[in-house]
Amino acid sequence: MIERLSSTLIAQLGPERGYAAFRMGCYLAVSAAALVADVTIYRFALMVLPVAAAAAAVGFVFGVVAHYAVSSRVLFTDILKARGGAAEAPVLGQFFLAGFTGLIVTTSVVWVVADLGGYHPMVAKACAVAVSFASVFAVLRALVLGNFLQRQPSA
Repeated sequence: MIERLSSTLIAQLGPERGYAAFRMGCYLAVSAAALVADVTIYRFALMVLPVAAAAAAVGFVFGVVAHYAVSSRVLFTDILKARGGAAEAPVLGQFFLAGFTGLIVTTSVVWVVADLGGYHPMVAKACAVAVSFASVFAVLRALVLGNFLQRQPSA
């Protein structure tokens, strides 16, 4: 199914744009699934942790692990196979650097908005999601996704 979608986009938009659109769609789909995991864990963590920023950190870590697991094992397997296991290590490091950036941003925004500002923790999380998504995407685009978006699909 994934190959069929990729082929359709490539046929409609041309090789370079179609492939880039396919990879961007994959990234957004995986990000949405990871966000569901993140927010679900965050809501549970809010019940047991006294500080919303700590709950945000716990939820975010679960979301990053879910994101990597789905990205590497479901959506980007063709690239990982072509690259090989040894070459995956630096990309994994870059991915987790981007995740660490998101962790710092998410925790900071939730701490400022909920813990210091007194707003509802879910409002703080919504603010953090927007800021964190932009910052993580910028890091991923610079370090990891740039290569994915430029590469042509294998025949």
